[in-house]
Amino acid sequence: MTVTKSENDVGTLFEVEENRFLFNENTVWNGKVGSLLACSQTCARRDDCSGANFWSGHGTCSLLSEGRAKNSNQLLKEEGCFYLEKVRNWRVNSVEIFKESCTQLFFRERKDKIE
Repeated sequence: MTVTKSENDVGTLFEVEENRFLFNENTVWNGKVGSLLACSQTCARRDDCSGANFWSGHGTCSLLSEGRAKNSNQLLKEEGCFYLEKVRNWRVNSVEIFKESCTQLFFRERKDKIE
């Protein structure tokens, strides 16, 4: 999960799928950005953005207006690509979401080291 902070201490939460993208004809913006975080911030600032695809090799971000992946089978596989789905707006001082996200990252890193 990625959290992007915007104005008024309200953040936007994204679920991120690595090496996946959503083919969607409802693209509202395409452009170059420097990072996955920059792509998420661009989406967070737009009310018409419900998700995004980011290609790390090209630094390309595509903002999507409609349609979400109803399940992970709808996402296409591509190395170096990230699919971000806007989850909800929430107050940044909500600590529980950070705990859950950090715990998932911690155990994911441990699992990768063991394998």
